[in-house]
Amino acid sequence: EKIKEALELLNQYFEEFARDKKAEVATVLKWALVSPFNWVKKQKGKKTLFKWLFLLGSPDTGKTTDAELFTRWIWGLEENSTSGASLQTLSRIGQKASRWTFANLVNEASTLFKNTPHSDEVREMLRQTWDGTIAREIRKNTGERIVELAGATFIFTANENPIFYPA
Repeated sequence: EKIKEALELLNQYFEEFARDKKAEVATVLKWALVSPFNWVKKQKGKKTLFKWLFLLGSPDTGKTTDAELFTRWIWGLEENSTSGASLQTLSRIGQKASRWTFANLVNEASTLFKNTPHSDEVREMLRQTWDGTIAREIRKNTGERIVELAGATFIFTANENPIFYPA
């Protein structure tokens, strides 16, 4: 009965809010349902099920709404979004990547891919987090080793097309 209610609600959403972009929204839904399981595949050394999503489009077209709906609300998660500007440090990327295996939403992510003083390190860490099981390792002055695992996936939204520089 609950599955039937959920499917009816999803159908209503598609009819009312996604009429002109059903294929795109279906892709986001499918990705959000499967992406938390990428961690299992990465641990086994297998190719991940889905790569990360980059939703690019004009303002007020529903990119963030769709991403939040399917990455947060479907799984019953707390707030999981951040802005690209606030994610421009290795520490913050490591914290987001190791928090869980669910997707992290990054709004206005084009700033992550612009050429800034630390952009090479940021892009390299994102690439490592995409492919590997470890986001970063930290060695404290005491010799203690802290490992931040790369369990989470990321979904990016932007209004402008970022210029991608090689990592």
